[in-house]
Amino acid sequence: MRLRKRLQKAMTNYDDPRSLGSRFRVRRIAPLKAIIEKVYVANGKVRIIDLGGRANYWELIGDDFLKKNNAELTIVNLPAVTPPEREQRHHHISGDACHLPHLKSNSFDIVHSNSVIEHVGDWAKMKQFANEARRLGAYHFIQTPYYWFPIEPHYMSLGHHWLPWPARARRHYRRKGNKSPVSADQAMQRLSSEPFLLDIKTFSSLFPDSAIVKERVVGILIKSLIAIRGPD
Repeated sequence: MRLRKRLQKAMTNYDDPRSLGSRFRVRRIAPLKAIIEKVYVANGKVRIIDLGGRANYWELIGDDFLKKNNAELTIVNLPAVTPPEREQRHHHISGDACHLPHLKSNSFDIVHSNSVIEHVGDWAKMKQFANEARRLGAYHFIQTPYYWFPIEPHYMSLGHHWLPWPARARRHYRRKGNKSPVSADQAMQRLSSEPFLLDIKTFSSLFPDSAIVKERVVGILIKSLIAIRGPD
C-alpha cells in the first residue's frame, strides 16, 4: 500500500515539476507547442479550448509561451469543477464537453484534452465527446491512457482494468481507508463510474482523421495514446 501511494504521488503530483507525471506531461506536450507556434505564424493569434481541463495543467506550457504566441485559452469543465478565485488568466466555461451546442463549429484553432475521454461514460458518450472535439476546431490534441498498459493510472493498481467486473467490484468493497463498510450497491456504483480505457483500434475509430501517437515508457511499453490533427 505504501509503495502504491508513493507511486501514485510520483505519477499524479503535477504541482511538482520534478515528479514523474510532470516530466511525462512536459515531454508529451512538445508536439502541442509546435502546433501552437505554427498556428500563430499563420494567423497571428491562437484560440485554444481545453475540454475537461484545469488551469494548473497549462503551467507546464507557461504564460510566457502563451503570451508570446498570442494564445487565448478557454477551459471547459463541469459546473462542480470551479477554478480557484485567483485564476483570472483564462476563460472558464461550465458545461458538458460531450455537448456544447452554444459553441460554433471551428470557433477555435486547437481543441485540447488530457485524460478526459475515458471519464465521460459509455461508448456513445465517448463518440459525442470525440465529435465535439473534431467539430470545434481545425486542429486537435487529445490524449488518453492506453488500455494495455499494465498499471491502471487512476488506481495505480497492476492489471485492475483487466479484471472481470466481480473482481473489480470486490476491490471496491475492500478498498482501505473507507470509513464505513461499502455495500454491494455502493461498490457497483463506483464500478460503473470507473474510467473506460481505450486501445488503439477503438481510439482510432473515434478520431479517424488523426495521427495516433503512442507515448512509450522505456521505449517499449505504450503508456498513452494521443490523437493529433495539426497543420501538417
